[in-house]
Amino acid sequence: MTQQHPAGATQKPPFWVRYYDLLSGVLALGRMQAVHQATLNLAGIRPGERLLDVGCGTGELALAAQERIGRNGQIVGLDAEAAMIAQAQRKVAGAHNPVTFRQGTVAAMPYPEGHFDVAIASLMIHHLPDPQSGLVDILRVLKPGGRFLVVDIDPTQRSLISMLHHNMPQKDFVRDALPELLAAIGFSTITTGKHPFKKFSYALAIK
Repeated sequence: MTQQHPAGATQKPPFWVRYYDLLSGVLALGRMQAVHQATLNLAGIRPGERLLDVGCGTGELALAAQERIGRNGQIVGLDAEAAMIAQAQRKVAGAHNPVTFRQGTVAAMPYPEGHFDVAIASLMIHHLPDPQSGLVDILRVLKPGGRFLVVDIDPTQRSLISMLHHNMPQKDFVRDALPELLAAIGFSTITTGKHPFKKFSYALAIK
C-alpha cells in the first residue's frame, strides 16, 4: 500500500525501489531488454499508437516501446506506487519523447473512453486482489478493436522469480483462469501461450 505524504514533503524512495531495475535484471538472467522486446512483439506495437503500460514500475517497458511507437504516438505509464513513478519520471526528465508517467490505480484511470490502442499489464496481474473487477476500466479506455496483453509469472515453472513469489497459487493463472475472467468483462478473441521468456505466460484479448 502506498503511504500518503504531506504536500511538499520529500519522499525518499524505499530501498527496494531504488534497486528495482537491478533486481529485475538479475531475475531475468540479464535478459530484461530481450524480455521487454518480446512483450512488445506479442502486443503487436505499431507506429503512432497510444499505449498504456499498467503497473509500469520504473518505466523500462514503456521506454522500450519508444522506438516502435515513434513521436506521433503516445505512451503512458501508470503505477500505484508513488516512488516507482518518481523514479520513472527521472528517466525522462528533460527528454523530448512520447512517454509520460502518472500515479494511479487500474480500477479508476483518469483517461476517457476509447483513448488507447493497446494496453499492457506486465508482471502486475498477480498484485490485484480481485483481477476481474480490477481490469474492467482497461476495457473502457481501449478503442474498439484495442488489444490488451497480460504477461505474468507462471508459478508451475520452477525459477528464482517463482520462488520469490511463493505465496502465489501454484497454477498458471494467466492461461488457466484469466481467459474466462477477460471474457466475462467483455473482451473477445482471447489467446494464451508461453512468453518467449519461458518463466512467463501471456494472454492477449481484443475489445
